Parts: sequence; C-alpha cells; structure tokens
Amino acid sequence: MLGGFGWQNAGYKEYIVDQSTQNTVIGFGATEIRAFKFKKTNLDITASVLPAISGPGRVHFNTNAIYNFRVTSDLSWNVSFYGSWDTRPPTTFPKSDYGTSSGLSWTFGNR
Repeated sequence: MLGGFGWQNAGYKEYIVDQSTQNTVIGFGATEIRAFKFKKTNLDITASVLPAISGPGRVHFNTNAIYNFRVTSDLSWNVSFYGSWDTRPPTTFPKSDYGTSSGLSWTFGNR
C-alpha cells in the first residue's frame, strides 16, 4: 500500500466541445495484490483512489486486474480488465471507462 498528496492539472478535450482545464489538489492511495501465483499462472490486481481535497465529494478510482498464463517456457497469454470511475467528471464526459484486453508475450534473451 502507498499514499500521499498531489496536484492534478487535467485538460479535458472532446471531439466537439473543449472543456476548461481543471486544477485539483488530490489525496492518493493505492494497493497491489498478488491474488495468486503458481508455476504457470498468476493474477495481479491493482487499485488506486484519488479523492479531490480542493473539490470535496469528487473521487476518482482506477483498477486493473491481469491474469497471466504461461503456455510454454517462453510464451505467455494474458487477459486484463481495466476500469476508471469519476464521481464528478466534466459535464459532457461519462462517469466511467472500462474494458478488457488480451495479448501474447514471448520472452527471449538473458533472463
């Protein structure tokens, strides 16, 4: 786990309408969990929360979960889920963004 404070300068742009830049003082907390790790498979989950100190009531939350499966000693396959939620986004923007991705990786060279 980790935590701290920060300054966020966000410039929101949409295809049709530009939003003004927002400057926000934020708190920060994050964690990483290795749900399980075996010889051929593992699941890692990360999450962070960013409450706006200068804009009480606004909270931004991010998460990412990655499942990795080793097919051979050099080839791995992974599936991931990511999500981002904002309790008070700019007026023309959605409150959430999430999705999945999948990929193959090949390890070579010195390890």
